[in-house]
Amino acid sequence: YLYVKAALVLPPPTPSGGYRGLVAERTSTGTIGGPIKNAEIVFTSEDGKKVHKATSGADGRYEVRLTPARYRVTAKAAFYLPYASEGFFVYKTGWQTGNIFLKIDESMIPR
Repeated sequence: YLYVKAALVLPPPTPSGGYRGLVAERTSTGTIGGPIKNAEIVFTSEDGKKVHKATSGADGRYEVRLTPARYRVTAKAAFYLPYASEGFFVYKTGWQTGNIFLKIDESMIPR
């Protein structure tokens, strides 16, 4: 008798949701300013093993597909101070909204 041991290896499922939102300016008075294009948004899982990146469009909007986990979020754009979440963005299912506000880097303004 010949025994053959086989295993079916399936690719991981494609995430069906994640975070989407707007990257916009936080003005010096604390109000919300215009959208920021070409901002890089990075979602890094709590264990550091999953890294997902997105770039905001001309309208400041971004979308990133995620698998369920807790994520630290960072964002950066030219002429703005970098953003880092104080806690975690928790993703479970579906689409969730995560708006990000960046302040102008005053050191970049000519005096």
